Amino acid sequence: MLKGNKIDNKTIFFIRHFNDFDFLLPIIILFEKPKLVFINKVKLYDFQFQVIRNNNISIYKNSNLNLYLAYTLKIFQRVLSLININSILFKKIESYFILKNIKKFILINNKNLVNHFIFDHTVDSNSQKLIEFIKQKFEKPKILSVPHGVDCFSNRMNDIFDIENTKIDYGIYDKVICNDKNQFDRILNSNKEIIPNLRYTHEWVDNIKNNFLLKRNNTKDKLTFLVIHSKKIGNIHFAEVLRCLKILNKFKNFQVIIKPHPRISKYNNEIKSMLKIDKNIKISYSHMIDISNNVDFIITFQSSAFFDGLLLNKPIIFPKYVSSNIIDQNILEYLTVVDSPDLFLNTLENINKNHSIITNKKLQVIDYQDLILKWKKIFI
Repeated sequence: MLKGNKIDNKTIFFIRHFNDFDFLLPIIILFEKPKLVFINKVKLYDFQFQVIRNNNISIYKNSNLNLYLAYTLKIFQRVLSLININSILFKKIESYFILKNIKKFILINNKNLVNHFIFDHTVDSNSQKLIEFIKQKFEKPKILSVPHGVDCFSNRMNDIFDIENTKIDYGIYDKVICNDKNQFDRILNSNKEIIPNLRYTHEWVDNIKNNFLLKRNNTKDKLTFLVIHSKKIGNIHFAEVLRCLKILNKFKNFQVIIKPHPRISKYNNEIKSMLKIDKNIKISYSHMIDISNNVDFIITFQSSAFFDGLLLNKPIIFPKYVSSNIIDQNILEYLTVVDSPDLFLNTLENINKNHSIITNKKLQVIDYQDLILKWKKIFI
């Protein structure tokens, strides 16, 4: 049901990572006083806290977890990682206590007539345990899975450890919402539907840019290139990534900024290797909308985060040869695709000379209000 313009269902969103929250936030604010459960530690930006306050969103962060135990486990994990010893046991112990506290929170909300439980696209062990618990304790709960991103790939073996291109069974959910046909085709569920996301829309990006982010002086003496890091486990040829950085570094009037993948730590060896190319290469942990708005060009190796750049009318360069994944042809139309290191160098030489490249195809403006109605119909 609706209360004013808000969905009045009693709803809990389960959030695993920052990029899940970031992608789901435009959906979360459609609800009247939704509850968020952060399964893992999630660091938010100031503007996101402001959106949370403005929309009466409550957050459960596992604050009941014994702090001394939590800190002890973190210290052991860090020490073991430094000496290359697997710390899976400590992660399992931490996970046990986290799930225990989340279950207590869920039971408290049983009295509040919660009837919708929303997860992102996942069938990981923690989510399966929570869903099993919910089905045991609640009468006829509605458990949905919604996207945490865009699926740019037309191939299914997107991980270097994949040896099968089988579909993923999402039968634990009552309904699965997919962002696109690629997601739809790789998921097994008898009740699934495609609804485009609200996150990568002109309305959402312009709202964040104009109302929440600081205005900056864009006077620069160098052309700025944002390099979006993609984890090499995702079929990335990391040696080619490093070569791209070395080629970029040849141009003295280029400033290179690396945006790390949101699901890695600051101690990640890939980022360390990228920064070693040259001391002038910078790293940024700013929000993608913020940093995309303040650079001249964006280089993506396959990350869908480039959509923020498209919405902000930034030229996107895609060195196709760096990834063995196949980007959907409909998406390639928006990118400047280069097929070899030679062409990558040629593209940068043209930019250095002309300070521009041929403009990519522009993203079409969608009917944002119509899209909101489609999302609301799922929950009412």
